Amino acid sequence: MTTHVGIEPGDGLIGRFGDTVILIRHDAALASGADEVARELLDLAAEVAADPERPANMIAARLATWVIGRMADDVTAFGIVTPVPDGVVMFLRGAVWCEVTQDGSARQMSGAQALSWVDQIVPAPFERLAIGSAPGRRPVQAYPRSDLRAGVVPGQGFVLTLEELAPTPEEPEPSQAEPEPSPEEPVPGRQATAVGRQATAAGRQATAASSTPTGRPTMDRTEPAGQPQPTVIARPKPSGEGTAARAAAASAPLGTLASESGPAIPLDRDYVLGRDPHHDPLVQSGAAAAVAIPDHEQMISRVHLYLSVENGTVVVRDASSAHGTYVRSPESSEWTRLGTEPSALLPGWSLRMGLKVFVFEIT
Repeated sequence: MTTHVGIEPGDGLIGRFGDTVILIRHDAALASGADEVARELLDLAAEVAADPERPANMIAARLATWVIGRMADDVTAFGIVTPVPDGVVMFLRGAVWCEVTQDGSARQMSGAQALSWVDQIVPAPFERLAIGSAPGRRPVQAYPRSDLRAGVVPGQGFVLTLEELAPTPEEPEPSQAEPEPSPEEPVPGRQATAVGRQATAAGRQATAASSTPTGRPTMDRTEPAGQPQPTVIARPKPSGEGTAARAAAASAPLGTLASESGPAIPLDRDYVLGRDPHHDPLVQSGAAAAVAIPDHEQMISRVHLYLSVENGTVVVRDASSAHGTYVRSPESSEWTRLGTEPSALLPGWSLRMGLKVFVFEIT
């Protein structure tokens, strides 16, 4: 089963492990022990995902066992879906709800209306399965460009849809196969194609050589004099050719990371951000560009975080920094600390390291 997971921004947590997806509802009244409970639930989702052969009834029993063990002292609401051979197991506990669109009609189930929990097998195929936690049980509004592939991100709901795999092309029958020419018989069309490919490759190499920086350039933007600014470094190879653009440059940036001071960072390649990230192996190998962030408060680590663009999604992970990496949605006033696992950064969201705050802006 291949699934697409769209994210509705919010204050809760959404984690994806394989095709197992969990929503943990944010509740300000439970803030004191919320982190510990969230870690337990994320570990539980990872455990379920790690055993794809587990029967549906055993999955429900494992989730129910956790709920029973927590009933006396915790009411954290969550919803989880995990694949089984006939569809997906859906499990709801507390103030979360699920809407399934199937055969053109929609039906809703609510964990808030159950004395303990709701568990059910949702047979495939279905058009849409959404789990939300917003007040009023309004339809989940997933951000159009969001696509959670793995990791944990902030959010108050998700939409799961099944993706159809492209059919495998059939191999031609032996009688239809084109006979291979003998070495003595050159094929003009193939020779022209090979020459064209070589010319295209040479053109690309020439373009890269002419556009690649040879030193350590700062990104183009005029700033007030005397103000420290982040610097993007392209480390030269011994031959003098730049490697940052070769490393991970995309055809066009998804947007920029903008801050109140300093240049905007185009989201078109992989980066290593920190106080002094130039010696990180990814930068040394040319797989990522370094962004040096001035930090007089000593709250930014030498290598603080990794940022990459993967399949149209901006992904961030903390580099085990001392003071942490945080994200915040536009609707929230609270920051969520990221771990070392990859987490998606959505347009409009803020990213904080030390006292430095960036905003993901669409260009």
